[in-house]
Amino acid sequence: MERGFLKGVFMLRMVVGVFFLTTVVSRAATAGTGNPNIGYYLSIYSYDDGVLNVPRNAHTFAGFIAYDHTNQTVIERFSISWLPAVGTVFLFGPIERGRNYTVPETFQMAWRRKLDILRFGPHEVDLDFFQLARGQWTRLEQATVDGSILYKAVDGDLRYRREYPVINCMHAVSGIIGDLEMGRLRGRSGSSRIDGYFSNFYLEAEIPDVVFKSFLAYERGL
Repeated sequence: MERGFLKGVFMLRMVVGVFFLTTVVSRAATAGTGNPNIGYYLSIYSYDDGVLNVPRNAHTFAGFIAYDHTNQTVIERFSISWLPAVGTVFLFGPIERGRNYTVPETFQMAWRRKLDILRFGPHEVDLDFFQLARGQWTRLEQATVDGSILYKAVDGDLRYRREYPVINCMHAVSGIIGDLEMGRLRGRSGSSRIDGYFSNFYLEAEIPDVVFKSFLAYERGL
């Protein structure tokens, strides 16, 4: 069962500090123009421990890149990777402060724990979708600072609270466009579900090698 964008956690008040407004405006100055020579791309990721898919080892996250094909350069990139601020997931742990990690930080966590990483994508999307993703990134960056959104692995109805909603990693990503019921999915199965949920927004275009290379560089913190 999917719920509309205007319900629950997504009826959030946009409380953005000057720092984050400045960051978004400066990084998005070119990406937000609708220039046809700029492509907008996302990759959805999972990490988990394989067959067992133990909840504390399972995570869904996403990376976003705007690429200027004329000048052959990445002009914007950001991540949605919502985890406890302390970095350790407890399946039935309490509500706690969350932190939005970067893609390279998340890869490092998975590598240190020898977990399997899967990438779904990259996919090309339009500017409207990219801007929705940027808005979700901005909310999570702000929540990292002020706790306006909190974390819990099993979020349930807590994600519909009007103030201080509580979400897990999967709803942080799927929340770009709406609320998606995830059931017991997690890790690769959760990321695959979100990939399918977003698929109507994917453009039917061949992804250039430079975009693949840009995501590989991003994943390695380059």
